[in-house]
Amino acid sequence: MDIKLDIIKQHNNYMVVRIGGAYHQHAHLSTYKGCQTLLRCIRDNKMPYSSYLMGSCRRLLSDTEYGQLRERKQMYYNSQKGIRR
Repeated sequence: MDIKLDIIKQHNNYMVVRIGGAYHQHAHLSTYKGCQTLLRCIRDNKMPYSSYLMGSCRRLLSDTEYGQLRERKQMYYNSQKGIRR
């Protein structure tokens, strides 16, 4: 997607703003690494795993852009419980 986003530091938090978007198209995050994760998910066209980041994507993107994000894959879990007797 060709979307321009900017990270702004505010007090002790960060804000991701869509450049040229409406006023409500912004998201507040507590860490810079979280901002980078959000930007990477949008750039790679992937749905984030975190429910908070999913809500942030919904705020930053329009409904059609949000619908174009690829769904996340089902995660494999190997229990590794050892030998059973």
